[in-house]
Amino acid sequence: AVVARNPEKRSPGANKLKKEGRSRSPASSVGPEKHQPQMPQTDPNMEETLNTILPPLEWMEDGQLYIKQVKSTPATRQDVSKLSEALNSRLVKRQARDSGICPIRRELYTQAFDELIRQITIDGVERGLLLLRIRDEINMTIK
Repeated sequence: AVVARNPEKRSPGANKLKKEGRSRSPASSVGPEKHQPQMPQTDPNMEETLNTILPPLEWMEDGQLYIKQVKSTPATRQDVSKLSEALNSRLVKRQARDSGICPIRRELYTQAFDELIRQITIDGVERGLLLLRIRDEINMTIK
């Protein structure tokens, strides 16, 4: 839709609307309004918080520094389902014990919990920070 900013270029209909006291938005003057999917609003501090919670991995390879950061895209239901399936398959593949103390099971559940913290932090920074606090307290209590 073309919106004229110059009063001399306005259509005669626009002047009538102004005189009658009604106004129309450019979208409604063109035809039916189309709903466009909105991108989720991201907190400006969210990426900084994610990097604090799950610091980027840095390594040197062939004289070049590589940095790997966690993704800041929101998780879908399918992502959560994949996480659950991956956890179960890794538990079986690495032969983690079903009960008792098992370092393999602890490592895999820690990785899954970190991923959940990442996903929840993207949806709400405060909730992610609370889960981080809970994770750290559990780790301090266990050790």
